Amino acid sequence: GGLIVDGEPFFPFGFYCYSPVQKSIAEEETVNGFNMMSPYQKLEDKTLDARRDYMDRCARLGMKVHYNLLSVAGGGGVGSGRPGDLTPHQKRVLLAKEIEEFKDHPALLAWYVSDEPVGHGFPPEALIDMYNFIRKLDPYHPLTIVFMTPAKAREYADAMDIVMADPYPVPTYPVTDVGRVTARLKKEFLMEKPVWIVPQAFGGNESWRREPTAAEIRSMTYQALVKGATGIQYFVRHGSNFFPKSVVAWNECSNIAHEVAELTPELTQGTLVSNVKSPTSGIYVRALKYKDYLTVIAVNVKNKPVKYQIQLDQTYPDKYARLIFENRKLRLNGRTINDMIEGYGSKVYKIRLKKELAGIRSIHSENMFYNSGFEEFHSPGLVSGVYARNHGGPGATYFLDSRVSYEGAHSIRMVTPVDKKGVGLSFYPIVAKVGYSVTLSIWAKSKKEGPAWEPFEPNFLKRLIEYSFGFNQSQRFKMGLAGIAYKEFELTTEWKNYEMSVFIDSIPGRTARLNPSIELLTKGTAWFDQLEVYPDMELSSTVRDTIVEVKLKNIKGKGEIYYSIDGSMTDIPYSKSILISKSMELNAAIIDNGEEKGRLRKDFVIHEGLGARLVFKYPYSRRFRSSGSKAATDGQIASSYYRDGLWLGFLEKDVVATVDLKKTILLKEINVSFLQYLRQYILLPQEIEFSISMDGKNFETVYSVSDTSQFSLGQMPNKKSYTAYLKNKEARYLRIEAKNHGTTPEWLSPAGKKIWLFMDEIIINNKKGQ
Repeated sequence: GGLIVDGEPFFPFGFYCYSPVQKSIAEEETVNGFNMMSPYQKLEDKTLDARRDYMDRCARLGMKVHYNLLSVAGGGGVGSGRPGDLTPHQKRVLLAKEIEEFKDHPALLAWYVSDEPVGHGFPPEALIDMYNFIRKLDPYHPLTIVFMTPAKAREYADAMDIVMADPYPVPTYPVTDVGRVTARLKKEFLMEKPVWIVPQAFGGNESWRREPTAAEIRSMTYQALVKGATGIQYFVRHGSNFFPKSVVAWNECSNIAHEVAELTPELTQGTLVSNVKSPTSGIYVRALKYKDYLTVIAVNVKNKPVKYQIQLDQTYPDKYARLIFENRKLRLNGRTINDMIEGYGSKVYKIRLKKELAGIRSIHSENMFYNSGFEEFHSPGLVSGVYARNHGGPGATYFLDSRVSYEGAHSIRMVTPVDKKGVGLSFYPIVAKVGYSVTLSIWAKSKKEGPAWEPFEPNFLKRLIEYSFGFNQSQRFKMGLAGIAYKEFELTTEWKNYEMSVFIDSIPGRTARLNPSIELLTKGTAWFDQLEVYPDMELSSTVRDTIVEVKLKNIKGKGEIYYSIDGSMTDIPYSKSILISKSMELNAAIIDNGEEKGRLRKDFVIHEGLGARLVFKYPYSRRFRSSGSKAATDGQIASSYYRDGLWLGFLEKDVVATVDLKKTILLKEINVSFLQYLRQYILLPQEIEFSISMDGKNFETVYSVSDTSQFSLGQMPNKKSYTAYLKNKEARYLRIEAKNHGTTPEWLSPAGKKIWLFMDEIIINNKKGQ
């Protein structure tokens, strides 16, 4: 009852439009979720180039065409008539020429041969003869006929492969005519021919006093889906506000297009569960089992809200039904769904069939990326956690695809109409550490292309160079991390894993975010799934008296770790803990078959306060607490990235930290660093003071400064050190006091915003390496 297109199940969801085809309509409507269009047209030699143009544009966009042959095939249709002086032979010549021109075109979906033949007086015999003629020229693409009198459709069964109907009830007849007509055709042609429905999306003249409302369009369309239609083609679209005149109405058509795209696997491959019903009057229900879920579709055919009930066929282990287009879930009452539906509304519920889901591949245990399998979405067709940048190609798309996946139930399908003019996707940022490398990993594949096809390019020299030197012979994509690093890859037509290692030396840009990104660089279609970001190495450290013991772990799993502690090449094989006894920079690398596959660089400072206990008068924030009370004496130095895990953050509170050195020492140098980052309302202290004590009660101030440099530092992150140099000062206790602004100063907006203080390591008598 459905179609397989390019190797995947395909639910045609489109519209009629007029000729000449509006130049931007294909680009506009493919972004709106439509995958098919059907222009009314006269087949004339003088307009052949115009037909080639819109077919080529549709192919670039991944949109299919329900190709109109009415003027020389079966007649009928708006503006499709031919002058009466053409003989049947002349029409056949034109028909054969048109089919030969476009039968191998990648945009072609089906041949539309007759519109309402009963009303236009075209007998079945003539159309059966036409069917056989077209079949000899093109045995692969289906033929369609649209009926305004569905009761007569059986007489034309041998003249078509797909049966269509165009009930237009609004405002004279009930909207239930659509469900009734669909059910009749499905019963008549069950297991024989697909049924497509043409919902009404026009009105205001002729026999129709007005257009249908958005709600009526929704009810009519969902009635067709519930009764088993496997194709939708609205009459009629003429943008931007001609048909339908209501922008709201056409927006609703677009909304439904996205919803049907998500439901395509169920609608085309699901197993019907006939004993799921609603006892509530005016509620139509269809239930389909597909893979691990029961999907229940409900539509209200009445123009009033209704409390209703759906009776399931059995009790399921899942206690909730998820309403996938409403971002909510509903607790099941045993075998019953109880809910409310708006007038002419629709609902779609998904219920797990079993506790464990099939097809879910394991995600790396150290993965830092949100929504790796692209399973979470809150609006149909759009994966959660992504921004998009258009690089100049109208009609470039990046939809969730529920038909194709490497793992789980979704992938992202990207279509780039023109080389380097697609869409770049920037995903929700990860939180990573400066000085570490991370691996970006994604699974991807490109679309298998059919017969060789290339749209006409006016630049002959450009085409010749590309052909001669093999340019654009394969699809490529780019993956990267924020503004740090990017890498291009060549796609294959089978799922393949692509990965790259990125060393995070600093966090670039004003926003200080690490966003994974992908972009399909070359024209065509590709799918992406299971994006993961994980660190290549892990470092842990323990303070032992006057040294820091460091342990490294190879998270990547491949290769061996080599390191250095003197700034030279990483050539020492790592086998056990590294003992650090002087301030230094540790460098490590994962080497696999002679290639570097991961890197780590970490600054350690060894000082006489190492491992000392701190007592804070005011608590640090749970959001920014690093390793806790000893974070400021663990020997690790924070970067200028506020989320690197080594800063202690204090919101609106002063820093008053007392360090117990456990013994009396001669103080020579005291140093502490703070962070300023205006975009996150992290400011340097207004004032900072160091004081020392022998008994922990009586303190002597040895350093005090007011910081007036805030305003001039700008928007970028700045790390500033405060250092006191002392002579002949002995003490056991040290106190660091830093005054918070509390709320935004007058030169920073908005007023009243709480201010952060971020403090790094308290360094006492730094033991610098020689």
